[in-house]
Amino acid sequence: MPDTATWTARTFLNVARGGLANATAGGRIHAIGGWTSDFATPLASVEAHQPGTGAWQLVAPMLTPRGNLGAAAVGNRIYAFGGFDTPDTGTDLAERFDRSANQWEQIRRLPVATTGSGAAALGGRIFVVGGGTNDGAVTSVRVYNPQTDTFSEAAPMPTARELLKVTELGGQLYAIGGVNDTGFLATVERYTPATDTWETVTPMSTPRGNPGVVSAAGRIFVVGGASDVSGSVVPLQSSEVFDPNTNTWQPVDALLPVGRGSLSAERGPGNVILAFGGFESGVTASARVEALPISQL
Repeated sequence: MPDTATWTARTFLNVARGGLANATAGGRIHAIGGWTSDFATPLASVEAHQPGTGAWQLVAPMLTPRGNLGAAAVGNRIYAFGGFDTPDTGTDLAERFDRSANQWEQIRRLPVATTGSGAAALGGRIFVVGGGTNDGAVTSVRVYNPQTDTFSEAAPMPTARELLKVTELGGQLYAIGGVNDTGFLATVERYTPATDTWETVTPMSTPRGNPGVVSAAGRIFVVGGASDVSGSVVPLQSSEVFDPNTNTWQPVDALLPVGRGSLSAERGPGNVILAFGGFESGVTASARVEALPISQL
């Protein structure tokens, strides 16, 4: 990796938010929901990145404020699942955003209230993976079909966890990091839809809860997140990248200017990774946005 790899500041979000979700629809990245500082208030607001100017534009808010939700896009629509609708209670509510109409509407509820799930689209369906329920972290995988507005079940993950991230690469899903009753996890597991099976791949070098995760250029980039450092929960500045061809992780030389947990990452215009939102030290919600060229990685 070139020594010149560096994150550069971009236009900040309109609303500082940690524990947000993200999805790209219609060529625009969306920052969805999340929390204000110290988990005081869940957010309904949603903002879309404008590729031409790099600015963020507020669009229609969700019907239900929520943080630590799962979200993914199919076509021109974004789907949001579960999360906390108050600081203490999870929800089973799910919603769909139509970019053309700039409108959210409620869709079928999750089978059970779930917080901190990972979500990703694959084959026109959305996989809502893991999360937390009243029984703790779970292994369950709910599969939402937008055509029929129904859920089905896929094979469960080997490892129960919440505050994980899920991404699609090469027609497979990767469940990355998270938290369970053992603490922060470096665990990475891969799902193959043709056989409805999970397998464990090489873990990350650093356990990470709720990092930013994005697939690009045939690799998976994991940015920041929170971890246990000497007995304290610390937002991380580090990132790492997974190559499925070699089943190996490599560190990214560039450090985030400010460590952030519960942030989001997406592939942005100009072939960059955009890291946005999250919690800084002291659970301070962040509006920061930084970019790192993929060509430097």
